[in-house]
Amino acid sequence: MELTKNFRIGIPLGKQSGGVTYPEKVEAYYSGISVELAELHIQAIENLYLGRSSAGNGIGFDDYLDQMEAGYNGGSLNAAIKNQFTATLSKFALLTDPLSADIVNNPAVVDAAYLELQKTIVLTKTDMASALSILITYVDNDGD
Repeated sequence: MELTKNFRIGIPLGKQSGGVTYPEKVEAYYSGISVELAELHIQAIENLYLGRSSAGNGIGFDDYLDQMEAGYNGGSLNAAIKNQFTATLSKFALLTDPLSADIVNNPAVVDAAYLELQKTIVLTKTDMASALSILITYVDNDGD
């Protein structure tokens, strides 16, 4: 999700460049299917979270969170994450291909999708990791 947020949306929208937009930096600029690819990526991550595969439904992170009875703001963390995936995908559904044109002509809608994706990242990367007692580190420790 970080790749979608930062590289597929953030850089073209100007989130990593002090507000200077680079609509030509969208993924699949020439084919004009940037939004479709971003939505498919988010759906694939949601499928991983839910344990969905071509073979059917299996065990996903949602099952682990339910088993642990992980809470979030007085409710279920799993429900919050599922709702956030839905909210993110609904914002992405408002975007139109080519994304580069939306960045120029409708940046507020693109920014809204970006912000919803950021909320999804916080819930999965921070809250879910914490609930599952997973420590995410960014240190290269290969013995060199």
